[in-house]
Order: sequence, then structure tokens, then C-alpha cells
Amino acid sequence: MPYAVITRDVEGSAPYAAALEPLGLEVVTMPVTRTELPDDPNELIRAMEAGGYQAIVCASARAAGAVIRAKGHAPVPEVWCVGPATARVLADAHIPPIVPDGVRDGASLAHTLVAERDLVGKRVLVPRAEDGRDEVLAILREAGVLVDDIVAYRTVPTAADDPELARGRALFEAGDVAICVVFA
Repeated sequence: MPYAVITRDVEGSAPYAAALEPLGLEVVTMPVTRTELPDDPNELIRAMEAGGYQAIVCASARAAGAVIRAKGHAPVPEVWCVGPATARVLADAHIPPIVPDGVRDGASLAHTLVAERDLVGKRVLVPRAEDGRDEVLAILREAGVLVDDIVAYRTVPTAADDPELARGRALFEAGDVAICVVFA
């Protein structure tokens, strides 16, 4: 049987596995990265509790997950997001996502947000990855938005000797991988 290696954990691979398995591919997960909390894991909680935001911008499902963990009893303003996976995370937590048509990344989301909402001089929360791209921040700030840029998580490489990588590595070494799914 041909193999498909997906470079995420079992949970993150599930939608892709569901699409690949009917094609006769056996899916093997190989999580080459993992998510960790930032140096100050309470910074996002404090920001959410302080409130005063007109919107939250989530450019990834991980950022949406961080918002969900941090929200507690604080009211949540509009949450704008990129893509169906991020929208699903928010909707599953009973936070109605705003997913504008034609948005394909954080930059196009930021452009759409400033075009559709009057945010000059207003606060917007942007939870994001440590060392993440900063186009969203620049676009919002150039439009006069007061941006609270909070590191909500960090993505780190999985150790090369981690047992979760062993099967995928063996399949690659044997030349038995028909498809490898990687993520940005």
C-alpha cells in the first residue's frame, strides 16, 4: 500500500487523512514541529480581560485556539479570521468567526478589515506566533489602528530523535512515500 506522510500530529492531520485515505493511501503522521506556550503565557489572558478591543484578528487556527484558552469570562469582540480551519476552531467554541470572501492570508484579511470597519484610533488584538509574519501588524498600523501584538504561541522543531518521527523517517529512507503533505 502506498503511504502518505503528513507533517502534523494525529489531530492536525485528520482532515487531510480523511481526504487521502479514500485514494488508497495509508496515512502516517510525522509531526516535525510542535506548539509551545510563549515566555509569558498570561499576557493574552490579561489583554482579553482588559478588553476594549473592536476586533481580534486570527490568521491561524493556533491563534484562534489561544484566544479560546484566554477568553475566560471576558467578552469577545468580533473575531476576523483566515480560512475554514480557523473558522471551525472558533465556531466550535461558540465564537462566531468573520471569514471574508477572497481572504487567503493574514495580509488580505487585514486589508479587508480596514476596508470594512472604521478602526482609526481603535484597538485591535492580534494574537500570533513568536517570530510570525508581521504584515498584518504593518497594514493595520498604517491604517491608523492601535494594535496590541501578543505572542500567543511558538512553533518549535520536534527533536530529530523523537519516536513520533521514526515511522515517517523509515518510510522516507525506504523510498515508500507516495505523497508528503507539508505546511507553511
